[in-house]
Amino acid sequence: MHPLFAVGAILGGAALVYRALKGKGRSPQFRLREGDLVGLVGDSLAVGLGPPMNQALAARGMALDGRGKGATITGGWLVFPELGAVLARRPRAVVVSLGTNDCHLDGHPCASFEGNIRQLADRIRQAGATAVLLGMPSMPWETTQAGFERMSRARSALHQAADIYIPPPPGLERSPDGIHLSPAGYKAWADYIVGVLT
Repeated sequence: MHPLFAVGAILGGAALVYRALKGKGRSPQFRLREGDLVGLVGDSLAVGLGPPMNQALAARGMALDGRGKGATITGGWLVFPELGAVLARRPRAVVVSLGTNDCHLDGHPCASFEGNIRQLADRIRQAGATAVLLGMPSMPWETTQAGFERMSRARSALHQAADIYIPPPPGLERSPDGIHLSPAGYKAWADYIVGVLT
């Protein structure tokens, strides 16, 4: 990511968490409680987040139902049975990590992302859970103007659809491919997410 783009993303992060809550008419004081169940769905980033999130929640007396699936996009999660299985357990919140595969410049078209992510968030809300949508970490293709604009639109769609939108903290350690995180990076991200929600 261009340095100026990165600075803008970091400076906007904390405010975006609050505005997403306020925009949906939910209290910005939302907090998970001991005994709560949290769902986690999404792509390979959700797969990596699963174990450290489970550990962080368990330390607080909470549980995780993690159903991440690698190389998936939002359209798939509209039909995958795993989402229904999570919602059937009546979680208090469902954390969603999606968008990277939808908006890869050499992958799936991003045009349907906004509508798909809105439908997913609506389905979570209809089940009585809070839709927690994660912002995407910076990606290698954001070094181009087109790539940056593409991902920015996707992040804006996540923000607008969320009950709670959580941008990633800066400085997450990456794996060699520059897309996924290292084990330490996933742990830092999971601890941050659980910290925001508790």
